[in-house]
Amino acid sequence: MGMLPMWAVSPIRSANDADHPHDNPEIAVDTGTPHELRWVDRAMASMHRQYPLRALILRTKFTVSASQAVKARMVAEEYGGALSIWQYRRELQRAVDWFNGAQAT
Repeated sequence: MGMLPMWAVSPIRSANDADHPHDNPEIAVDTGTPHELRWVDRAMASMHRQYPLRALILRTKFTVSASQAVKARMVAEEYGGALSIWQYRRELQRAVDWFNGAQAT
């Protein structure tokens, strides 16, 4: 077997796609927030204007999979202050209560 000349070789590696066609499922298209849940976006925006720390805690609670201690540390780093687990839990409860009140209106 001989060496190929440099002009005949591609400098970029390519993937081996010499395979039979697959019947892949269609890609899901993000259609945005459903109309019946837009009140959640409005309530979070309102909470963020009035109580930015509570909004940050509530968003972290439902988007991060970690212990409350880790979540409290993440919120403290993002907010730029000190936050104990007790304070995290208290503000979380206040945020949930505020959100429940916003849902009722």
